[in-house]
Amino acid sequence: MAHLVAVLMLLKMAKRGNASVISLKAQELYLVVYLARYLDVFTTWYSLYNTAMKIFYIFATALIVCTLRSGESWHTSYSPSHDSFRHWKFLAIPVFFLASVVHLYGSQLAGFSFMEMLWTYSICLEAVAMWPQLVMFKDDTILKENQGDLKAEILWPIFLFGIYRAFYILSWIYRANTDTRGYRHHPLTYICAVIQVLLYSSFFKKFCRDALAKRNRREPTGEESDLKTPLVTNGERNDNEMVDLELSESSKNADA
Repeated sequence: MAHLVAVLMLLKMAKRGNASVISLKAQELYLVVYLARYLDVFTTWYSLYNTAMKIFYIFATALIVCTLRSGESWHTSYSPSHDSFRHWKFLAIPVFFLASVVHLYGSQLAGFSFMEMLWTYSICLEAVAMWPQLVMFKDDTILKENQGDLKAEILWPIFLFGIYRAFYILSWIYRANTDTRGYRHHPLTYICAVIQVLLYSSFFKKFCRDALAKRNRREPTGEESDLKTPLVTNGERNDNEMVDLELSESSKNADA
C-alpha cells in the first residue's frame, strides 16, 4: 500500500507541473524494474488483483516519465540540469551484467531462464533505482530553490518507497517460514533489500530532522504568549496612576 500511495503522489505532482524536485532518471529506472519483473503478466495468471497492480505500476510510471519528458507542452517544472546523474552508464548497464552473472551462477547454463534472469535484474536494479532521486535531493541548489510545501511534498514519496521495502523484508521472511506452497528464503532479495534500506538511511535522518524542525516552529502556546507579554514595573504603574489622577482632577475643575 505504501508503494501504491508513493506512485500516486509522484504522478499527481508530475501532472500538476510541480516536477522540479522529481528525478526523471529514477523514474526511468523504476520503469525498467517494473517491465523486467512484470512481463509474466502476459504469460502467467495469478489473480485479478495481482494483474491489475502490475499493469498499474507499469503504466503509472510510464505516464510519469512521459510527463516529465514532455517538458513545456505539459507545463512541467522539471529541470534536466538538476537531474544530471548518468543512470544508464553507472546503474542500469552494470547491474544488468551483475544480475546475469548471479543468475548464471545460481542456475547454471542448463537451468538458464530468460524470465528468471529478468526477475533477478529487477531485484538488483530496484535496490539502487532511487539513487538519482537521493542525489538530486541532497543537492543544496535543489533544496534552496524548493523551500516550503513543494520541498515537503517530495519527502513523503521517498519516505514511503523506503518504508515499503523495509516491510517487504519482513513479508519475505514471514512467507518463507509459513507458506506451504514451496516459497523459500532467497538470499539475493534480502541482500538487495538491505542495500536499498541503507541507501535510504541518510534520507530518513533528513526527513526526521525536518519533521522535528517543523514541529518546533509551530505557533506559541498560551503560556508562551503570556511569557512574551511585556511586564509593567511598579514605577511605571505608579506613574500611570498619577497621570490618571491629574486627568480626573482637570476634568472636575473644568466642570466646576
